[in-house]
Amino acid sequence: MGKYMEKLNLDNQTGWAKRFVRYKTGAWLFEMSQKEFERMAKECHTTYKELLYKPSKIVLVDAKIFEEYIELFPVR
Repeated sequence: MGKYMEKLNLDNQTGWAKRFVRYKTGAWLFEMSQKEFERMAKECHTTYKELLYKPSKIVLVDAKIFEEYIELFPVR
């Protein structure tokens, strides 16, 4: 588990980390602006629209795949 998923796990009482997060939570988790998080999530194809009962505006991002994606970029 990467450092970002561990951060999310620490906030969860059950010890089970959330895998899917909304844009606002993801931006907090990965310490970036919400616009930048949205752009990168769409770029790496980790967004899922929730269409359970009716078309909604809820978009979920797979945090595990997103974390693997951002680890591809070296820190300078």
